[in-house]
Formats: sequence, C-alpha cells, structure tokens
Amino acid sequence: MKNYPFYTPKKRYDGWKECYERLIQKALQGGKECIETNRPRQKSQWAKGTIYREVCRLKYGEPMLYSLVLHSCNNEYCINADHLRWGSVKENAKDKSSY
Repeated sequence: MKNYPFYTPKKRYDGWKECYERLIQKALQGGKECIETNRPRQKSQWAKGTIYREVCRLKYGEPMLYSLVLHSCNNEYCINADHLRWGSVKENAKDKSSY
C-alpha cells in the first residue's frame, strides 16, 4: 500500500464503524420497503454477508449450525430485518428455484 499523506487508518475505520452501526439500526426498524446497502456489488461475499448475518442475529437470535440468511423479498442486497430470516441450505435452494 502506498503511503498517502491524507490516509489515516484509525479515522477511516472509526467512520466506517459508526456508519455500519447506523445502517444496522435502520435495518432493525423494519418496514415494507427494502433497505439496500450502498456497497459496491463486486465486494467479497464475506464482507457483504456480515451485515446480513448481524441484522438477522440481532432480530432472531443466534443461528443454528450451517444456517444461512434468506431474503423474503428476492433482493439479495436488502438488509431490512423484516425481510430476513434464518434458513437451511435446502430451504435456500428451494427459495431460489421458486423465483
């Protein structure tokens, strides 16, 4: 990584953490409309999946082993807690084939 004079990792991380927490609070409020993340769609699946799992964990509790986050709205970028639920791999495959 190049050393740029304006790059300060600690400040950048702190801002990201506050934004992440605000986004989770907004997602937990729920509602009928989808709440999409504004992250670039090419990010890694791990980075993208953490916010869905966190919202689902706060709303429904800890997941069982091998649980996935399923979307009832067919929008993979939605983080609205009312549109998310825990499910199995089998339920996920069945859900994907129904769309």
